[in-house]
Amino acid sequence: MGYREEAIECVKDHVLPLHKQIYAKYGGDFDRIYSEAYNSKSYQGRVIEPGKEYELSYLECSCPKVKCGLRSNPEQCLEQREAPNLFGCPSRDRQRHSQCLKQREAPNSFGWPSRDRQRHSQCECSRQSILYILSQLEPDSQFDVRIENTILRGGDRCTFRITRRAGMKRLIAICGLDCEQCDAYIATKNDDQALREKTAKLWSKLNNAPILPEHINCDGCRMNGRKTVFCDRLCQIRQCALSKGFETCGDCPEKETCSKVGAIWQHNPQAKDNLEG
Repeated sequence: MGYREEAIECVKDHVLPLHKQIYAKYGGDFDRIYSEAYNSKSYQGRVIEPGKEYELSYLECSCPKVKCGLRSNPEQCLEQREAPNLFGCPSRDRQRHSQCLKQREAPNSFGWPSRDRQRHSQCECSRQSILYILSQLEPDSQFDVRIENTILRGGDRCTFRITRRAGMKRLIAICGLDCEQCDAYIATKNDDQALREKTAKLWSKLNNAPILPEHINCDGCRMNGRKTVFCDRLCQIRQCALSKGFETCGDCPEKETCSKVGAIWQHNPQAKDNLEG
């Protein structure tokens, strides 16, 4: 399970509903939410630039998996994490916590000792949980979330900088292509069976894979909902970005040298412009 999937699993049932309540209470006014609602003994919000940039700090690490990994007794985690809180997920399953401890010493692909892996990977999971919550609160907006500081890296708090990115539609794909111009999206939106069949035939030839008309249903690359079989399973660019925890290729530091997305941008320069806002 990747960082984003793990983050969604952690917050979707308990944390997200609380944020939705706060969002509704303050009428979607992020300035008031970060200056008034997000202030307690556990977390603090701050408005950096009204309408655009915000800071969110957790005064203690609230991730239950980190707590498990940094302690030798899973019972401690169960005692401390019985109740859900605003930014951490509930931890009531004894088996899950036992598994956390087993995973501490497992080999990892990062090349770090297991404890260092915990420090880095869990911070990215927290960043992804914030991105997910924001996408659910405002699906038509685009946000960047940057890790500023974390307790596991030696700081006195975990701090994230949140920026509302202007000018990018949610229907801009991870690579920068406009989903609204995609035949699969158009066929889905208009329930156009003839266009589905035409698109399936073309994509099967281009990808040397059996793509059927019933596979041509898509609500957008970065939208919740249906995906074509290509977007869901075959698109290497999308899989790469998701595995690295990036919202789009525009967030990747290797984008200028990437041959995969470079091929897209070479044939469609507007796609790169879409990601640069």
